[in-house]
Amino acid sequence: MHKEKNIIIKSYKFIVTNEIMYLFTNILNGIVSGIMPFVAIYYSRKIINSLILGKDKQLVIKYILLTIGLTLVLNVLKSIFNNMNEYYFGRMYKKLEMVKNQKVIFLDYEFIEKEETQNRVQNIKMMEQNGDHGFRSLMQSTYRGVNGLVTIILSIIMSIGVFKVDLAIGNTSGTTINIIFISFLIIINIISFISLAKSTTMVSEYVRYFSNNVFRLAGSYTFLSLDYKSGKDIRIYGKKLAQDHNKKVAGELGVMYKEVARIFGLGNIIPNLAGNISIGAIYVYVGWKAIFKVISVGEIVQYTGAISRL
Repeated sequence: MHKEKNIIIKSYKFIVTNEIMYLFTNILNGIVSGIMPFVAIYYSRKIINSLILGKDKQLVIKYILLTIGLTLVLNVLKSIFNNMNEYYFGRMYKKLEMVKNQKVIFLDYEFIEKEETQNRVQNIKMMEQNGDHGFRSLMQSTYRGVNGLVTIILSIIMSIGVFKVDLAIGNTSGTTINIIFISFLIIINIISFISLAKSTTMVSEYVRYFSNNVFRLAGSYTFLSLDYKSGKDIRIYGKKLAQDHNKKVAGELGVMYKEVARIFGLGNIIPNLAGNISIGAIYVYVGWKAIFKVISVGEIVQYTGAISRL
């Protein structure tokens, strides 16, 4: 754990030192993405309540235009930040390749050619491109973290009103019911998160160890095929070799992808079930308060939408 923390800290330092805009645009993208769903949730309540109460149509139109306008602005900003993020990622990755190449220059040739070294190089490439250990993966985690934080803050702000409404069941006070409901949501989400994390880790480890030899074989053959001299000989004298090679790689990749799909499928059963149970509980809780008319129709939409985002 301590080693992984050091790697993460070093990775952030490299990004900040070499391409801080890559991190900055990622954070802005997470903030914008977190805000977007709540625009519709917030103004839906105002639109519905205004229609039910028979308020001025111009006010309803104003809310509708604000919803459309703000959503459009946020979508444009998200698109801009996405494109900027890809641009800065490309710049940073070129700098990363330069740093790695400079380090390789000073390595002993005999050490580079060892089987263990080549396996490690292939593992590093796989983890950077497909695993959970590259800079893109780190920034995706940063994006999800920022997005999640914004979502939690806005969800609490927009749903806190439903918990302020005190409605008891028999001798059980409204406060006790609120605590039970919140505790249930926390527990169900923890179970979902642990289950999903385990399946993701299993997939990452499986792909890293299983695919090492396959991708090394594919990479070596691709290099030989593209080289002018060896590629010419293969095309003239070894067509059957190419066909056999492609069949072998395709077969082994097929086995890998089937296993990945199986692990993901089993790993998503509990999170999907937990998510459905959570949504059902939210509708029951908010609907129960709506039946007793302690919250308005517009508030039903706002509270269910806001709590569901958690």
